[in-house]
Amino acid sequence: MWNAPEFEDWKTYSNENRIYQQFQYSNKLDKASLLIRLRNEQRKIQIMQADTFSGNFRKTDRVRILISVSIPVFRKKTAPELLIADEVLMNFGKDVVYNTFDQNRSTVALKGKINGRWSYDLGYMLIFQQKPSGTDYMLNHTLRLFFYGFYDFRKTKSDQENIQQISGEE
Repeated sequence: MWNAPEFEDWKTYSNENRIYQQFQYSNKLDKASLLIRLRNEQRKIQIMQADTFSGNFRKTDRVRILISVSIPVFRKKTAPELLIADEVLMNFGKDVVYNTFDQNRSTVALKGKINGRWSYDLGYMLIFQQKPSGTDYMLNHTLRLFFYGFYDFRKTKSDQENIQQISGEE
């Protein structure tokens, strides 16, 4: 991921590398849908000095907890649903000194299907974020548009039959 320059007169983006593990639970609640996600990220972020890479990295673990509810608001099943979500992000590690609390993301959006493989959500996200200094905060009002693709890469029975026919196996 590229991080925008921290200061207005800087032009160089810093790089952030992330590896993560995630547990996700989803369930139907009457007509609504519940999603709970717990994600653990290992982050390695370039430290910038005077608009150039210093050669050093800030290494942190970040835990993210998301609770999301999708509620049908229209009678038509193909109509978009109301999405309400909140995610809290917390930092841990020896390089985390002043900002264990990283940010809170609150979302209100419309969530819908485009077809059998693609869906979207379009909405508003309020981001309240504490900067690494521990004394500076940002409040962002964000319009978000996410696209989701769903693919099943497992071989179907017909795929297996085609492979056998091509290879001459029975």
